[in-house]
Amino acid sequence: MACTLLAILFVNDENSYDKFHEKASRLYRITTSNNNRLREKNGIMGATGQVQGPAFKASIPEIQEYTRIMAGLSTNFIGDHKPLLVNFVYADENFFKVFSFPLLYGNPSNVLRGLNSVVLTEETARRFFGKTDVVGKIIKLEEGHGTATFLITGVAKTISTHSSIQFEAVLPFSYLQTMFPDRAWLNSYLSTFVLLQPQADIKKVENKFAEIFRNEAGDQLKNENMLPSQVRYGLQPITGIHLNIFERGSNPIIGRGNLNEASSATYSYLLMGIAVFILIMACVNFLNLSIAGSLTRSKEIGIRKISGGTRSQIVWQFLIDASILCSISYILSIILVTAVLPVFNQLSQKNISISFPTDMVFFLYGLMLMSICIIMVGLYPAIKLSLFNVAEVLYDRQKLNGKNIFTKSLIVLQFTLAVSLVIVTIIYYRQMIFISQNDLGYNASGIIECHLPVFRNINQHTINVLRNELIGEPSINQMANGDMVPGDEYKFRVNGSEIKVNRNNIDQFFLSMLEVPLKEGRNFSSSFNSDSARSVIVNETFVKEAGLKNPIGQQIIMTNGLGVNHSKTIVGVVKDFHYASLKEKINPLVLERGQSEYIWIKLQKGKIPEALSAVQRIFRKTFPEYYNQYAFVEEDIKGQYANEQRWKQIISYASILAVIICCIGLFGLAHFETIKRTKEIGIRKVLGASAANISRLLSKDFLQLVLLAIIIASPIAWYAMNAWLQNFSYRIHISWLDFIIAAVIAFAVALITVSSQAFKTAIANPVKSLRTE
Repeated sequence: MACTLLAILFVNDENSYDKFHEKASRLYRITTSNNNRLREKNGIMGATGQVQGPAFKASIPEIQEYTRIMAGLSTNFIGDHKPLLVNFVYADENFFKVFSFPLLYGNPSNVLRGLNSVVLTEETARRFFGKTDVVGKIIKLEEGHGTATFLITGVAKTISTHSSIQFEAVLPFSYLQTMFPDRAWLNSYLSTFVLLQPQADIKKVENKFAEIFRNEAGDQLKNENMLPSQVRYGLQPITGIHLNIFERGSNPIIGRGNLNEASSATYSYLLMGIAVFILIMACVNFLNLSIAGSLTRSKEIGIRKISGGTRSQIVWQFLIDASILCSISYILSIILVTAVLPVFNQLSQKNISISFPTDMVFFLYGLMLMSICIIMVGLYPAIKLSLFNVAEVLYDRQKLNGKNIFTKSLIVLQFTLAVSLVIVTIIYYRQMIFISQNDLGYNASGIIECHLPVFRNINQHTINVLRNELIGEPSINQMANGDMVPGDEYKFRVNGSEIKVNRNNIDQFFLSMLEVPLKEGRNFSSSFNSDSARSVIVNETFVKEAGLKNPIGQQIIMTNGLGVNHSKTIVGVVKDFHYASLKEKINPLVLERGQSEYIWIKLQKGKIPEALSAVQRIFRKTFPEYYNQYAFVEEDIKGQYANEQRWKQIISYASILAVIICCIGLFGLAHFETIKRTKEIGIRKVLGASAANISRLLSKDFLQLVLLAIIIASPIAWYAMNAWLQNFSYRIHISWLDFIIAAVIAFAVALITVSSQAFKTAIANPVKSLRTE
């Protein structure tokens, strides 16, 4: 029950995202499906460009309001002479009217009306000024034009952790448009929300999207050689964003949009499935032990019937017994949930709490669960025991179990679930070990990544000065300027064919510092002045996809976002390295010598604290009004698989618990089986049977059931884990050894559990056994 209640808490928490908005039932995000032939991932994106919101609002009466949000941004804010890194969003003027983000100070209708207005959260206001009443104060921030000054016009209350839109500051969308006025229909990089009229038909609205797109984007489609049918716009309810759920039941992968707290309904299904498995196994134990233990109550039932007790009275008696047991279990499960909730929160990265009567719905779910358990564990034994023949019971002639088909089926079901979990755990562990030990193609040990204040017109001279300062420290080995994360996609034309590649900027120190090996050609060098303008280094995948046999010296044509072509020369080929997660395959990569907004610093082993202190000191000296935030590259890599690592622990605990429950059930059944066959065992011993023979006799039936469970569980677990492994472009192969190990574990646990009880009976005095009534 405790496991199931924890799963209910998790599912409730996952499904509560964004429901606090007063207009949540009418709020939808516009999604984009772009089936461009050059696009490898043709899934649905939770993003649009700038133009869709105004165009759809102007032509579709069902749309009451629209608001655009450019999220996932962070920059350096300076307030009260204090520099801090702040996560912010650009949003339309009606942002605080459409969404229910309450303001402590300011008017929701006009806080974002001024071009240089800004709204801070109360926590952000305290970080800068030590108080929340800061309306009218000035704050500076770095953006596309340099350092800009903004007037604080509002302060928002603490943002709910159950909001997909997270921010520490809000800037007017109109200010973004002064830097980047975009009229492209095919761009998708921000979130556009629409507030629909109360009775709007979603399907009709989506059909109108398609019609407007055909009329408005015709010229842009021609330039891209695309058809209108290749782009489709849809609507996703705001309450479905967190779990990537759509109105009509589909559950595609949503990309981009830059909103926070993305999750998946799969986690809810997985945790609830595990909890239900455990609950079913516990109920199976109760059913089996109740039926097997009926021997001890058979005479009681017979006497009750002779004394006038009806079948319904006997059924109700056993249901009441089950109700008392389940009620006590429910109370204890609440206590257990409260005790383990901190550990569960740590595993699931949640902040769940329960209190009475605030969480009355949770307790009602618990009562429903208790009622289901009462029916599951009480009804069948009650009916079965009420059907006993009085004469057979009193003369001890009843066949309590017969062939035990129902009981045996429950044992098979129980072990099928347990073995499935064990197999899943083994394969899960192997994949996680493979990820942690897989050669990424570079050495990230002891390297930190720092973001540069790129809006201060930093040039190569500034970077060189910073490098000299840093490598002059005895605790720092090297500094490089470059990007490792996948860059923007660009079109490159090679040998008459067009391919899409990722493009990143690096300097001549980047590859050597990360120990990325060159396969052919050379690295960038200050000896070659043309490197920054004409030279590129590509990876092995680029060479393969472009079909180049001798890539060094080959000319490739790059088309930028404005449609301008640039000719580049390949001067080097690096071995493929995983610049993205192992979930994604390595794509063609082009590295150009150029300035990046990130620097990478190699720290000396054993001198990490001194090196970090030096980095902070040099940054404060070089950029006195800039807040430097660094991250260890190795930690970032591990963070890519944080969810998988957490679920590895959860599944491991569930597998251990499942095996323990199976042991308890088997031990009890073996105990009752030996009681039922006490005289038989005594006679066999008198006739010369050894303790080993008797132990083997008693264990054989149970082990046959475990074998059947392994046979059933294996294909189920294989199917589930094969589907999960498809999420990784680089993955292990499921081996037959995984199933053998799980089978050995199941057999060993079953054999030890049953044999311990069987051996105890086998060595008992046969005379005592034959005298037992």
